[in-house]
Amino acid sequence: MLLCHLASRSLAPRLSDAVRARPPSSRPLVEMVRYNSDMAKFREVFSKAKHIAIITGAGVSAESGIPTFRGNLFKTHCISCGSIKANHKSPICPALLGKGAPDPVTSDARIPVNDLPRCEDSGCNGLLRPDVVWFGETLDSNVLTQVEKELDMCDLCLVVGTSSVVYPAAMFGPQVASRRIPVVEFNTNITPKTTYFTHHIRGPCGTTLPLALARHESEVI
Repeated sequence: MLLCHLASRSLAPRLSDAVRARPPSSRPLVEMVRYNSDMAKFREVFSKAKHIAIITGAGVSAESGIPTFRGNLFKTHCISCGSIKANHKSPICPALLGKGAPDPVTSDARIPVNDLPRCEDSGCNGLLRPDVVWFGETLDSNVLTQVEKELDMCDLCLVVGTSSVVYPAAMFGPQVASRRIPVVEFNTNITPKTTYFTHHIRGPCGTTLPLALARHESEVI
């Protein structure tokens, strides 16, 4: 879904590369609208930023290297001992081979509990689940605490390609804006939170973001 991470300026180009690699949209390449849509003004703000909080739609984080807000499907979480480990097996266990059809009318696979993935830590054997936060589950309080600290520290916030309708993450941008910190929204549409932000740059993020974050020839690293 969404994520928030305090990022150094060096991470911003990786975010730019991640969205640029996506398939091109049929929409106009760049369309600027009000709040402040002046790219030069954004570039001025961006050049001075030291700590950037980045909030994106699902999927961008994994490609750009920014940690995900709702966990990682390629990690397992033992419900007994709490161990979290990377796992790229497909399927994760023999009983799941050929299972998991997305069609809602597909019959339940009815896999016996004993055949489900198990923790391999010594003496555990607990059931494994994906290390993600499903809809309806409570977000990790430690994660939320860290997010609050990072939002308080940032001097620029980028809200990239997210609908800004899922809470609590939908209020992260407005929360930063309430401190009179620049918040820049990159989106193909106006969102319910656009009016909170100092800048709104309209167009496909794969086009507008690389333009916004590209180093100008006059800039010195």
